[in-house]
Parts: sequence; structure tokens; C-alpha cells
Amino acid sequence: MGWQFRKSINLGKGFKLNISKSGVGLSGGVKGARVSVGPRGVRRTFSIPGTGISNTKTYSTKKIKQKAQSGCATMLLSLIGLIVLLLVFILL
Repeated sequence: MGWQFRKSINLGKGFKLNISKSGVGLSGGVKGARVSVGPRGVRRTFSIPGTGISNTKTYSTKKIKQKAQSGCATMLLSLIGLIVLLLVFILL
């Protein structure tokens, strides 16, 4: 097993900047709902706090790149993820 590196920086108001060997990501949300945008795509997670029950869905940037065959697919996916983060933050 090789070396691993991960650092999470709390930005306040439910947002975190995540830094790892594979890249930089941003996550945000509230207890029970979180959206993360990173090098592997966009991930949304819903959970029932205190129960251990959760549901996670990952939207891969690789699949979107293959469909769009464009370099702007990653940027578009990141923008959508940030909009979802802001909506979750505003609504909750």
C-alpha cells in the first residue's frame, strides 16, 4: 500500500475544501444532506442522522466527458455542483 494524503479545511457555514493526492474538491451542505465536487465527479449524499442510513449518488465526470466529447464538460459539471451546493445552503 502506498502513501496517502488528505486534508480537509473547514470554510465555515457548512463548506469544506478537501485536498488530497488525487486533487482538490469542495463540499457543502447541512446535517443529512451534502454535495461534493471533486476530481472524480459530483457526489450527493442524503442521510438520516444518528441511524447510519444514507444514500449516495456519484455523477462521474468521465461519463459526461465521453458523451459530450468536450473539455468544457468538467467545468459544466462543476458549475452545476456549485449551484446545487448553494441551493442546499440557501434552502436549509
